[in-house]
Amino acid sequence: MYLNLSFALLEQATRRARTLKQDSVAVPFFNLGGGQTLDGTVLRLTADSAAVRLGSVEFRLQIDPAGRIMGGAVPSQSLVVSRSP
Repeated sequence: MYLNLSFALLEQATRRARTLKQDSVAVPFFNLGGGQTLDGTVLRLTADSAAVRLGSVEFRLQIDPAGRIMGGAVPSQSLVVSRSP
């Protein structure tokens, strides 16, 4: 499932990609805002970063060893997020 800018739901994809131990993983998303299904891609960039692409939007994420999102950005929207303790 996915809701626009819901990093908690994106985290499910990054955690799944981390367990598969692949550099690129296709992940299906169900858009709660419009009812469409779309394919996203999780790309491992480095040991602690990943990119998630959903359509034309790319999320650049800082992740921990379990694949949890610690922070990130959506460059096309000038949005930066960080995880609170």
